[in-house]
Amino acid sequence: MGDFVLGVDVGTSSCKTLVVDSEGSVLDSARYEYTVHSPRYGWAEQDPEDWFTAFRSGLADILARHPDAARRISAVGVTGQMIGLTILDSAGSVVRPAIIWMDQRCLPQVDFLKKNLEEVIWRRAFNPINITYTLPKILWLKENEPEAWARMHKIQLPKDYVRLRLTGRWVMDHNDASGTLLLDVARLCWSDEIIDALGFDRGRLPELLPSMAVAGQLTPDAARLLGLTAGIPVVAGAGDLAAENLAAGVTSSRQLLTRMGTAGSSSTCIESPQPDPLGISPCYPHCIPQRWIAEIADHTFGLCERWFRDTFFALEREQAEETGTDFYAMMDAMAEAVPPGCEGLVFHPFNNGGPYWNPLLRGAFYGIAFNHGKGHFFRAMLEGSAYCLKDSILLLRERIRHAPEEYRLVGGGTKSRLWTEMICDILGMNGHVLRTADASLGAAMMAGIGSGVFADILQAIDRCVVKEREVKFDPARNAAYEPYHRLYRLVHDGLMENSRAIQETLDRGA
Repeated sequence: MGDFVLGVDVGTSSCKTLVVDSEGSVLDSARYEYTVHSPRYGWAEQDPEDWFTAFRSGLADILARHPDAARRISAVGVTGQMIGLTILDSAGSVVRPAIIWMDQRCLPQVDFLKKNLEEVIWRRAFNPINITYTLPKILWLKENEPEAWARMHKIQLPKDYVRLRLTGRWVMDHNDASGTLLLDVARLCWSDEIIDALGFDRGRLPELLPSMAVAGQLTPDAARLLGLTAGIPVVAGAGDLAAENLAAGVTSSRQLLTRMGTAGSSSTCIESPQPDPLGISPCYPHCIPQRWIAEIADHTFGLCERWFRDTFFALEREQAEETGTDFYAMMDAMAEAVPPGCEGLVFHPFNNGGPYWNPLLRGAFYGIAFNHGKGHFFRAMLEGSAYCLKDSILLLRERIRHAPEEYRLVGGGTKSRLWTEMICDILGMNGHVLRTADASLGAAMMAGIGSGVFADILQAIDRCVVKEREVKFDPARNAAYEPYHRLYRLVHDGLMENSRAIQETLDRGA
């Protein structure tokens, strides 16, 4: 067994820490959760210190179980949730909570950018303007919290905060920087045209680096705090989307990856930067040199499942925990007893993000009848989320002008055999569930590539990417789902058309 590399994933709900050896085997991992705070409706914030504390706690757990690993960790890689604005002063101290990707406060700033800079941002940043990106958050901060704005030293994203704590260096990688809407995605540099149009202070922008470049070395203070060796390299890293594509071995447009997490992100690798003519699908630099990522995300994919579980099955979950029953298997079994199409019951996710981008869009159950029980509603929720995922993938296929040949699935949702089979059946594609293809593994792979533990990208993929199981679609079920997907689209069209009237009604009531 050779050198170890450490991967850190600053996710939306938790930080995962993982150690991998030079043969690609995972030594151990740990995960610590933290909270998303919502002090006002539509706001979503986190304390950056919670991210670092969760990382430190996870690493401490791993080193307690493997004391010898401390001296054998030879490099660190970082990844995490993209787009969140992290506000720090020049000493690296937190000025205010980070405004993370799901925050919805900046609609006025989005409207301003669309009215005044949409063409230049699309031409340079290759991304649509919407509330998830960093630039509208930056404008909101400048307009609404001038004291915090004055104290903010440089723009940083969530995983950048952890790397800053490790190295003391203010940097950002090309991949994560593309989500700020300030990067020239083709040239891989800050866009003078966008910056000049906004009158933005260039001094607030950090140095840009390739994802696998060494950003700095672990400082003596950080090494003492973590129990590691001072001076080991820390690579620049990338956002979680690129890290998971690397961990899944996605290196060409023949391959399609779906991440079944809080969001259902579907992405592929393209050989040149291509803006989406429909203005829906973003284009990011990959962490792999000379590659870019085209992605479309269903923003409430796993969130709908969690909401349904917590809202309607809280008692069953509590009983399962008391009796030691597998709660998730019980729910899947209930849904499996219901035929595809749920006997006419359709669920539409409460998805006001991608792929529909209607900030007023709400969800719905449609077609309720007396014969529909809990199993129907749960299965309808799974199917509706899969239909939304299909809409995303159809848009992505249209953009790259061909159907990918290999389909890979990762994320927490893959633990459900029913859900993965349902997705493959609805898409009409065979797929592979990968063993450990999460962002923390991608961060560790970047650390290994950047530090020389792996000879190159292909060796890292060969050693680290493992197909756990194949999921074959059933042609009969695929045919059975087709009319229900068309019904889902009818429900969707009605919700899109009536979304403003629904919101106006609620506003009058308030």
